[in-house]
Amino acid sequence: MPSQQRCSNDDPMTEASTDAAAPAAGRSLARAGRRWIWPGGLSARLLLLTALFVLAAGLLVLIPSLASYQEARVRSRKRAS
Repeated sequence: MPSQQRCSNDDPMTEASTDAAAPAAGRSLARAGRRWIWPGGLSARLLLLTALFVLAAGLLVLIPSLASYQEARVRSRKRAS
């Protein structure tokens, strides 16, 4: 008996899967493209969301801090002149 061909997910291929190879190939390409945009695992999603929230919180603190620094600098230059 010849060895069965294997799919990329290590499942044996059947006759039905070879007939539907074109739509399955399109789905796998779409799934591969989607994976680069949004990670597949739950832990990766949580890590990405946590990093985004920390970055957003940092920006919410940094922007007013930079504004107050600039305002204090302008005041000190005005006093010096």
